[in-house]
Amino acid sequence: DIDHAKKLCYIIKLLATARRNNKTFEFHVHPVLLKKDHPLASVNNEFNALFVKGNAVGELMLYGKGAGSMPTGSAVLGDVMEIGKRISEKPSVSHANKNGYMSSLESVGEGLSEYYIRFQVKDQPGVLGNIATIMGENGISLKSVVQRGKPGEKSVPLVFITHAVERKNLDKALEEIQKSETINEVASIMKVKR
Repeated sequence: DIDHAKKLCYIIKLLATARRNNKTFEFHVHPVLLKKDHPLASVNNEFNALFVKGNAVGELMLYGKGAGSMPTGSAVLGDVMEIGKRISEKPSVSHANKNGYMSSLESVGEGLSEYYIRFQVKDQPGVLGNIATIMGENGISLKSVVQRGKPGEKSVPLVFITHAVERKNLDKALEEIQKSETINEVASIMKVKR
């Protein structure tokens, strides 16, 4: 995935993200593909950054040394476990903003995102067309497609980057695609951040 990302002018980073969508909040901790020119793409080693994009401030990044790998990893894991515990306890987390509107957590699968998907497929005619047809039937538009195999290989990587799509639509398409005998595996799925 790292090599494919580089060839597509992306870099893979582990991000904790939070986004407000009208009356809901979306939180994730996951690996994502970032364009190489994104400010967060240059954050490496013991450095951490907070990237904020808002109507009033535009884009803002705070950058500095973090606490180190073990304390930071432990803190993030603790936070993720606490959020999971609160979600499972019901009622869902909600918050009344200054206008009196209620906000709540958004389920995974809601909201639009671009995705990077790497399949391992049999190297034979029609595989790409079959996958693209199923994606189209599920309302998924493809932004880019890369197939880099070597002559004589029985299984080759086939990489897609989608346009913005809801995860539930992607999952439905992937379920159908995996039924094909030409698909060895769905090897990787990551969100793409702009």
